[in-house]
Amino acid sequence: MTPAAANYPYLLHLETMNFDDQVCVLLRRDGQFHLEVEKRNRTRVFEDALSEAKMQEVQTLINDPTLRQLTEKQIVAPTGAIMLDELHVDIFRGDHWQDLFFVDDSSRQPFEHSIAPLVRWLRALPKEPHREISEDMEKNDCQLPKKIVLRLRKPASDKAAPNR
Repeated sequence: MTPAAANYPYLLHLETMNFDDQVCVLLRRDGQFHLEVEKRNRTRVFEDALSEAKMQEVQTLINDPTLRQLTEKQIVAPTGAIMLDELHVDIFRGDHWQDLFFVDDSSRQPFEHSIAPLVRWLRALPKEPHREISEDMEKNDCQLPKKIVLRLRKPASDKAAPNR
């Protein structure tokens, strides 16, 4: 691993999209996450950091041997009608991004034992401790920033009292 790759802050980008909702997360190697949940044209944006134990769980999920070896070429697009149930999985593998796109549930089926735990983790993430932040200021569809800049925010309890 190059020194630049060793210092690269991002680990995982996951996104699901169907007719009802869109959920995405951008997870840093230090456990900080940016999560967006869109339902019925309303987006909620959350940020916080996973505990060491939760980060270990994620590491175990993404280090699944089948998932590590999976390539985009192995994912077969379904024939016939496609139900909107997309899944994007992007994992930083030390010197490159492993980019996987599943157009619907049937394209995930052969890899379900490796993929389903990641989807369950993403769906459970809103239950983890987090703070909600302004959609107007921070919604970015969980995309990697063009220029990596860590923006420090005050914890919610440190907000200044409103002027009266």
